[in-house]
Amino acid sequence: AEDYSAAFRQQVVTRYTGRADLRADLEANGFACEQGPRLDCRIEIMERDCAYDWYVVVEPNLREPVAGFDQSCLGARGRG
Repeated sequence: AEDYSAAFRQQVVTRYTGRADLRADLEANGFACEQGPRLDCRIEIMERDCAYDWYVVVEPNLREPVAGFDQSCLGARGRG
């Protein structure tokens, strides 16, 4: 999962750094965004027993967005 997270992070930084339309573009791609002290956008994809959570966070004092990927799976049937 770490390989996906690093690749996603780099793609987000490359695509969105300095762009004012970041939220609109992410929402057009299926992310749900909430604006508070920071912009927090997430999309969760369920596949069998696993949830894949992709996130993009924009802090007002940071130049580039923070992005990552988390995976959580229920049980360990037939794995390992």
